[in-house]
Amino acid sequence: MRVILRGTVGSTPHGLGIEGQDDRDEMSVVIEPMGRAVGLGTPFETEVRRTAEERTGRHDARSEPGDLDLVTHGLRKYLRLALKGNPSVLTLLYLTHESGYLQEVTPEGEELRALAPRIVSKRAIGAFLGYLAAQAVRLRGERGTRVHRPELVERYGYDTKFAMHALRLGYQGLELAQRGRLTLPMTGSVRLYLRDVRTGKHPLAEVLGSIDRLKESLTAQLQTSALPDAPDAEWVESWMLRKYRAHWGIS
Repeated sequence: MRVILRGTVGSTPHGLGIEGQDDRDEMSVVIEPMGRAVGLGTPFETEVRRTAEERTGRHDARSEPGDLDLVTHGLRKYLRLALKGNPSVLTLLYLTHESGYLQEVTPEGEELRALAPRIVSKRAIGAFLGYLAAQAVRLRGERGTRVHRPELVERYGYDTKFAMHALRLGYQGLELAQRGRLTLPMTGSVRLYLRDVRTGKHPLAEVLGSIDRLKESLTAQLQTSALPDAPDAEWVESWMLRKYRAHWGIS
């Protein structure tokens, strides 16, 4: 496996981390050997490494501050997710070198990041909206769903970190729709508001109201955004195949 791109995802690169309280979420993209991509075995797509599981021997162990959660995608799988507008996957395209959150970038990785304008489309707005709506359902506890930080629920009445990320998706979806890109880390009053939500300074009812307003705004952007209706999948696929052929030594 050849890593072409690796960076930090999760709260930290968005400017929403709290020192000493967060684990380390990272994502990497690899170009697979030919046998792992088109061989008779199961093709490589995604691998997850969690040091919390390694430390405890339990698959369901919660990550603690300092633990590493590393998700590694094959290039083909990464691009499929990116073309659908997966928010976590898109983060790697907008990390800056100055931030220090890009751990590894090869020339192929830089080319991948440069594809962002061809990858991002209104499908991404729909993806952000879908994730936002799903998280609102969980925050409301509808259909038996629950969030997974009981200590925050006990202290503030709801999972404030989960709520912060739900709101983040809404605000970043709007930025993507209006500007065609994401600013990382987040800045200004939005960043301050999200950090205040994380530390329990806003009641759940107010947060849910903000989420509902963001859902309405994102829904409107599906019609008004200047983003293309669909990504340039043909161009992206052509680039991907060239990278695989070069890696495998096929002219």
